[in-house]
Amino acid sequence: MGYLDDIPTTPEEYRMEVRGTIQDYPELNHILLERDDDERELSDPELDRAIKRSLAKINQKPPRTVFTFENFFHDVYWTLIVDRAIVECLRMKGLLKMRNGMPYQDQGGPTIRLEGKDQKYLQTAQSLLQEWREEVNHFKKELSLEAAWGGVTSEFFYTNVRRR
Repeated sequence: MGYLDDIPTTPEEYRMEVRGTIQDYPELNHILLERDDDERELSDPELDRAIKRSLAKINQKPPRTVFTFENFFHDVYWTLIVDRAIVECLRMKGLLKMRNGMPYQDQGGPTIRLEGKDQKYLQTAQSLLQEWREEVNHFKKELSLEAAWGGVTSEFFYTNVRRR
């Protein structure tokens, strides 16, 4: 089995890749007490939504493309789907935790925020999003060059034209 055989080509395979990348397994989630679906932080439908949004974001970036999971064949850039899905997951969970956040204070003691990971999730999402944007820009530039969209110009062309 070669390297190219390991590249995900279906939403289910991408779901397994995202879950493995973020280590969302019951045996590793020691402090997720409120979850009842095997103590995973992200359900399969949540991961599927993030993965679909990830591919849509790649397609929206100019030059616009119409990739599907089956034809996103780039052996180097397939991680763009995984990385953006992780950003989407962190945003979803960060917004949920922010919405459900509640400060609690017991008779003059310190204030404790329940569900207080919202800022960490959102900050991590923002940091990863910046990295993803740079990577997707490289990918789209490569696509543009392969399709010969636009052109590559040089200032020397204009220098030679003026001398004539």
